[in-house]
Amino acid sequence: MTGVPRPAMMGLLTALLGLLVTFSHPGMDLEESLGLYLLFNLRGARPAPPEITVVSIDEISADRLGVPRNPDRWPRDLHARLVDRLSGQGAAAVGFDMTFQNARSEQEDSQLADALARARNVVLCEAFRKEVLPVAEAGGQQKGEIYVQRLVPPIPVLAESAAASAPFPLPRIPLRVNQCWLFKTDAGDEPTLPVVMFQVFALDVYSSFRSLIGRHLPDALSGLPLDRDEILANHAVTSLTRTLREIFTENPGLADRMLADLNGGDAPPAEAYRRKILRSLIRMYDGPDSMVLNFYGPPGIITTVPFHRMIDSSEYPDPLTQPAPDIRGKAVFIGLSGSLEMEQKDGFHTVFSQPAGLDISGVEIAATAFGNLVEDMPVRPLPLPYPIIVMVSWAFLVAAVCHYLATAASTMSIILLAGLYTMAAYHQFAGTARWFHIAVPMLVQTPVAFFGTLIWKYLEAARERQNIRTAFRYFVPEEVVERLSKGADEITRSSKPVFGSVLCSDGEQYAALSEQLDPEELSQFMNRYYETIFEPVRKHGGIITDVIGDSMMAIWAGPNPDTRLKIKSCMAAVDVARAVSRFNRQSGKFRLPTRLGLHCGPVTLGNVGGMDHYEYRAVGDAVNTAARLEGLNKELGTRILLSSEVLHQVDMFLTRGLGAFLVAGKSKAVEVHELICSAEESSPPQRDLCAVFAEAMDAFSRRSWSEAAGLFNQCLRIRENDGPSLFYLRLCRSYSVEPPDPAWNGFIHMGKS
Repeated sequence: MTGVPRPAMMGLLTALLGLLVTFSHPGMDLEESLGLYLLFNLRGARPAPPEITVVSIDEISADRLGVPRNPDRWPRDLHARLVDRLSGQGAAAVGFDMTFQNARSEQEDSQLADALARARNVVLCEAFRKEVLPVAEAGGQQKGEIYVQRLVPPIPVLAESAAASAPFPLPRIPLRVNQCWLFKTDAGDEPTLPVVMFQVFALDVYSSFRSLIGRHLPDALSGLPLDRDEILANHAVTSLTRTLREIFTENPGLADRMLADLNGGDAPPAEAYRRKILRSLIRMYDGPDSMVLNFYGPPGIITTVPFHRMIDSSEYPDPLTQPAPDIRGKAVFIGLSGSLEMEQKDGFHTVFSQPAGLDISGVEIAATAFGNLVEDMPVRPLPLPYPIIVMVSWAFLVAAVCHYLATAASTMSIILLAGLYTMAAYHQFAGTARWFHIAVPMLVQTPVAFFGTLIWKYLEAARERQNIRTAFRYFVPEEVVERLSKGADEITRSSKPVFGSVLCSDGEQYAALSEQLDPEELSQFMNRYYETIFEPVRKHGGIITDVIGDSMMAIWAGPNPDTRLKIKSCMAAVDVARAVSRFNRQSGKFRLPTRLGLHCGPVTLGNVGGMDHYEYRAVGDAVNTAARLEGLNKELGTRILLSSEVLHQVDMFLTRGLGAFLVAGKSKAVEVHELICSAEESSPPQRDLCAVFAEAMDAFSRRSWSEAAGLFNQCLRIRENDGPSLFYLRLCRSYSVEPPDPAWNGFIHMGKS
C-alpha cells in the first residue's frame, strides 16, 4: 500500500499468517505437540493434590497375591476385599479404571456386588464400543455404512450395586495425549469418569451446592435430589451429573452469580475448603466439554499404592518406617499400572513419558483429570480475543525490530525478545496454568518476519510495488488490488448508491448437517454446495457480496431502476432452486434444501467497515427485506419468495400472490409472491394451482372464511402439502373462531424482531 510503512505491512502479513496457522488444524497440532511440551518441560513436575491416591494393579501385586498377570483373570473377591478396605478407612470416592463387562461365577460377582453396595461410593468404568451399521436404500439394498459408538456398562449385578458408572475414553491415534473428555458430546453429553468421581467426592457439599443453585434459580430445585442420602439410595449420581450440566448449559450467567456469592469475606479453613470444592464444581459444570490436562509429572508422581499392600496390612510391618497410607477423605483410583502382559499394557504417551518407554497409565490420567477439577486448574488456553492480541502484537514488534535495526543487531534483539516472551509464557503457565502460544510465534511468525524483512530490503528499490500487488492478488480480486495499491483512503471512498435486485439464500437443516459431518467433510460438502448456487448467479450477471455459514447474498446492480436486472435475478433464483434440487439428489443422505428471497430498491454497494476491516457488500432496506422474505419461506413452506416490486413490469414467470405480510423488523407491509418457474416451462397443474389459489385469496380478503377454506382444500388436492394453502387454512380456522378487527387491512403480522 502506498504510504504504509514497511514494518506495519510486514507486521500485518506476519500477524495474518500467524493467525491463519494458529487456528488451523496443523497449527493447533503444532502448539500441542511442541509449544505445550516446552512449557511442561520448563515448569517440570509439581505436587499432585493430596486428595488423590492411586491403587495400582501391577505385576508385583499379581506375583504377591499369586494371581495371573492378566487383570481380567483376577478373582473378583480381591476387588471386593479392596473396596471393603477402602470403605473402612474412610475413602470419599473410589473409581475403577477397568471394565467389568463379563460375568464370572455367581459367587464372585455377588461378593463384589455386596462390597459395592456396602461402600455406596464406588464408580465403575464403562467402555465405548464402535459398531458398524449398514445404511440401506428404500429398496433394501445396502448403500453404505455408518460408525456409531455404543456404551457398554458393567454386568448388571455390579452396575446396580455401584454408586455410578461412567466411561473414560482416551485417544490412541495422536502421538501424545494432551486432552480428555469431561462430557462426551457424541454420546449425548455423557459425563466421564473424572466428572462422576468428582461429583461423588463432593457429595458432602451437595446440600450447599443445591441451596446455592436454588438461591439464583429456584425453578431448578424441583429436578434435583434433596440430599446425599437420596442420591446414593437411588443410584442417581450419573443422572444428577447430567441434570446439573443441563442446568448450567441452559442458564448462562448462573455460574457467575453463584461464584460471586462464594467470593465474599474470609472464612475458617474448613469453610474455605468447602468453598473451594463448590467453586470447582461450578466451573466444571459451566466449563467446556473437554479440557487440556495439567499433568503433575512423570509416572508415579501421584501417590500410588500397590494393590497387594492396600488389601494386606502385613505389608506394613513397621508403622514408623513404612506407615500405611492415609486415604480418609480421599478419592482413590484403581487401575492398571506398570508393565503387565503386552496385551494388557495401559500406557499413554504424554509430555512426561520417560525416555526408557514408561508411559503414564490410564488410571493416572483419570486421577490427573480429577485433580485438575478439584484444583480448578486444568491448562486453559487464553480466551478470545487475547491470543489474537498477543499474536498481532508480537508480529508487529518483531517486524519493527527487523526493519529499524541492522541485521546483526536485529538478530540479537530477536533472540532476547524470544527469550523474554518464552519466560513470560512460562511464568503464566507455572503460576496459573494459562497457555500462551509459543510454537507459532517462535517458529512461524519470527522466521517469516525476519527473513521476509531481509528479502524485502534487498528487493525494495526495484520491485516493492509489484511484490505487493502480486501478494494481494492471491487474496482479493484484481479490481480490489488496484484500489489497494492507491491507498487505504481509496477503499473507504469506494461505496456508491445504486439500484439493486437483491437475492438472499439460506440452507435448511444446516445445524443438523454440521452435527453429522466432521469439520473437513462439512467444509468439502459446503464448497460443493456453494459451487452449485454460485454458478447460476454468475451466469445471469449477479455479484456475490456476502457468504456467512450456509447463507449467500447476491445483487444485480445498476445506476437506475432496470427491469432487465429484475428479470436476471428471477432467472437466477429459478436456476438456483433447480440446481440445488439436482445437488441434493446427487448428495445421497446429506441434503441442504435452500430458501430464497428477492427484493429490489436503492442500496449502497461497496466497501463497508472501519478501522482495518472492510467487506464488499450491499447495504440498505432492500437487503433487509430480501432477507426477511427468505425467512418467510419457512413459515409458508415455499422455496422462492419475492416482493411485488420485483414483479413490477415483469411478466415472463409463473407466480402466485400470497398476500401482504408485515415481517419482523419492518413497519410497512410487503406484497409477497411465490416464484414458481418461467411461464413457458409451467405445467397445467401449476397453472391450475395458481388460479384456484387466487380465488381462495379473494375469498379470504372478503372475510369469507368457509369459502376460502374450501378453495384452499381444493389447492391441496392439486398439490399435496402445499405450504401456503396449509398456512391460510390455519388462519381461516382461527378467524372463523375469532375474526379479526373490523378495521383489519388484510395484512398478516409475522411477529416482532
